[in-house]
Amino acid sequence: LSRNDRKKAILRNFARWRVRDQVFPAIVPGSNNDFVEGIIIEDLLPNELSALDYFEDEGEMYARLDVNVEVVEGDGATTSATESSTKIDAQAYVWIESLSQISVGEPWDYDRFRQESLSWYLPSTVLPCRRDIDYKVEI
Repeated sequence: LSRNDRKKAILRNFARWRVRDQVFPAIVPGSNNDFVEGIIIEDLLPNELSALDYFEDEGEMYARLDVNVEVVEGDGATTSATESSTKIDAQAYVWIESLSQISVGEPWDYDRFRQESLSWYLPSTVLPCRRDIDYKVEI
């Protein structure tokens, strides 16, 4: 999907914090005032979903859970629900390891991640993950 085709969404009652000593985030259950902004990826093929599960270490670090999100219209997210908000069922990867590994109160920032970590994160983490997935598919 191109960036323009992605739908933005809000996941309410969850918070996204930095994982201690890591550059990636964790979504954890939060308070009524907490919310996480994200995107909706639709119509994934089974092998694409398996690749995401592998990358997210589903069942070990994260669990892929059924959630309900609000679709955001326009360019910006909103923190207040409106009667016209479209709500849809979705899935999210929620942190299942110890909360002691979470830097609660230290929000994870996508723009900061892109500026400070993406250049080394792709070749050190994403590409090896991709090679492992491609290897398993070939077997």
